[in-house]
Amino acid sequence: MGPTIAQKFVDAKVAGVVGHLNSGVSIPASAVYNQAGLPMISGSATNPKLTEQGFKVVFRTVGRDDQQGPAVAAYIANELKAKKVAIADDADRVRRRPRERSREDAEGRQRPDRRP
Repeated sequence: MGPTIAQKFVDAKVAGVVGHLNSGVSIPASAVYNQAGLPMISGSATNPKLTEQGFKVVFRTVGRDDQQGPAVAAYIANELKAKKVAIADDADRVRRRPRERSREDAEGRQRPDRRP
């Protein structure tokens, strides 16, 4: 659906696009915007692939999944000084990547803010 909507925006000659809601739609739509030179900015697409494609017209205003997990783990360890952490898993695939990174960083390091 993303590329179809993106093409409609291109055909309508809009000046730019704010959206789409998630990475699953934003990533395929971004190829259409790139081809047309139409700027797109997402405030919610967190999959690293969105900006790793190297498109010069695609931007995001939120951290990537691989940044959110370590940031949460560092906050828990350094600010909250938590000794034990429970991570609830509702099996939601969209939130899985940052949740897994938080767990990996919390389990793998005493000080998650220190990256090798």
